[in-house]
Amino acid sequence: MYISLYFQRSNLDTKLIKHIEPILNVTTYYCTSFSHLNKLYAQIKFNLDSDPVYLCKRYLEYEREGYKIILMMREIAIQQSHKVYSLR
Repeated sequence: MYISLYFQRSNLDTKLIKHIEPILNVTTYYCTSFSHLNKLYAQIKFNLDSDPVYLCKRYLEYEREGYKIILMMREIAIQQSHKVYSLR
């Protein structure tokens, strides 16, 4: 997600991730993020991660371009009868 300079510091980023959070509850998600956005994504339970392998190549490309990037993961959140279900 990228918020235009005009809308930065308006909490639009927080509103957007809170709005999409229910969609994220059905499977595990991975993302790359600018390192300074760690706390933003942590609000909806993304944690620092070093996998999956397919994101590592993208991470290295961003790093070579001078970006400070982190890899994050959000585990599935739907639980029923103490079992975790995945759509994969």
